[in-house]
Amino acid sequence: GDLHGDYDQAQLILTRLGLMGKEGEWTGGDTILVQTGDVTDRGDASGPIFKTLFRLQDEAPKAGGEVILLIGNHELMNMQGDFRYATPADTASLGPEGGREAAFAADG
Repeated sequence: GDLHGDYDQAQLILTRLGLMGKEGEWTGGDTILVQTGDVTDRGDASGPIFKTLFRLQDEAPKAGGEVILLIGNHELMNMQGDFRYATPADTASLGPEGGREAAFAADG
């Protein structure tokens, strides 16, 4: 947890733990990864981190693994429209104008 938009550190953690290969593919076998939230805010690249985690979530079951993504307080704040910790770059990483709101909407 607490990746807070730091894509480089997220990649480093996932690769050093043997969960992700150099091409970004799931390499964790039957490991269960639980991401405990706070992917977003403070840093500048939560969009790419979410994309990576969603991709790994799709790939892991094919190898007998699983990726479980929990909502942290920063995701909850964003779902409630509280963007006070969002940086402009992080907002841009989630898509064009309105992307942050759409990403954290009930149907996002």
